[in-house]
Amino acid sequence: MARAEETLLQALAIVREYADQFTEGFILNNLGELFRATDPVRSRHYFNEAIHRLSGSDLPTLTADALIGLGDTEESTGSTDAAQAAWRRAMTMIDKTDATRTSMIRQRLERHQ
Repeated sequence: MARAEETLLQALAIVREYADQFTEGFILNNLGELFRATDPVRSRHYFNEAIHRLSGSDLPTLTADALIGLGDTEESTGSTDAAQAAWRRAMTMIDKTDATRTSMIRQRLERHQ
């Protein structure tokens, strides 16, 4: 896992030299996914960084991916309120453009009602 993180961080440094917001968000989301099961603190950090970097961008699907990942991380630690907040925010970003993923988010939300 350390090698994967190192490689992704190297890629992130290169991407930031070119101001490639899409690839930067994609890498940050992958870093968040990498640590979800083993280190939720790091997972949260990377997802939150992706959300911060993508906020205000014209990349709502990628931002929604970060929010879904953050919600899943929060759920795995028992923080259901935080998970639901992240999922709801993601759903508002893609509800008109991606019915399949919106349905997937609704299912996550229903698990905690």
